[in-house]
Amino acid sequence: MSADVAPELSVILCSRNGERTIADQLDALAGQDIDRPWEILLVDNGSTDSTVAVFEATTFPTVARVIDASTRPGLAHARNQGVAAARAPQVAFCDDDDVVAESWASAMLDALGTHPIVAPAFEYERLNASDTSAGRTTFQASKLETLFGMPVCAGACGVRVDVWNLVGGNDEALLATGEDFDFVLRARAHGIEPVFEPRAIYHLRLRDDPDAVWGQAKAYGASQAMLWSRHGDGRALPPDELRRAAKDWWWILTRAPISRDASRRATWARRAGRRFGRLQGSFRHRVFAP
Repeated sequence: MSADVAPELSVILCSRNGERTIADQLDALAGQDIDRPWEILLVDNGSTDSTVAVFEATTFPTVARVIDASTRPGLAHARNQGVAAARAPQVAFCDDDDVVAESWASAMLDALGTHPIVAPAFEYERLNASDTSAGRTTFQASKLETLFGMPVCAGACGVRVDVWNLVGGNDEALLATGEDFDFVLRARAHGIEPVFEPRAIYHLRLRDDPDAVWGQAKAYGASQAMLWSRHGDGRALPPDELRRAAKDWWWILTRAPISRDASRRATWARRAGRRFGRLQGSFRHRVFAP
């Protein structure tokens, strides 16, 4: 596509030192089946490896640009900078360690023509061993997800730029995680909610090391407590959330990670990490979200 043609979609790929995994995602973007003008933006959040060089060495069928977002660390800042630089009225985000399906960009663009926020369908088998994905393949795989009964979607989503600006983009104070759910929950104040698009298939890579799983899950849990403090309006947790918490804590306490099987230890680390993170976040934000 010529740089003189206005794109209908800007694909925003945020990365910081993604050299090890980004090539697969770049190949997927280069092979997109899309017949309308679009562009690709690599938003570099201060990489010190060859991430930018790998991107610049890739041949794309459309305009591809590098956006410098090195002045402040964090995915929220990188996404904000990407949207600010986008030339299209719609954007679709993807990460450097995942892989989008061939029709992902086209499906996202179609859906954004009708809906302001679009959640793609996560697929878990392509990039993960069966023991890694066991019991973890349901999130946003076949439907829109909810948090405390409120619809949310992950940051790898599609958004109309006018809606992004109306809501105020990602909150850059949220450095660890939670900026994606927070954006969607803030959009609800404007009467805007996400929709699920099953044709926009997004191959998601999971962490498999128990220590890494624990750290990620704990951050997720802490962010969920933070989100309840921001968006719960002082309400008590819904009864189904309390039942789910009680069930989780019983499972955690009765299944200590004594197995030598790495996948079982990772499963325990995921569930326990999230709940311990919620407790930590509850104390920090003065809410009850166990």
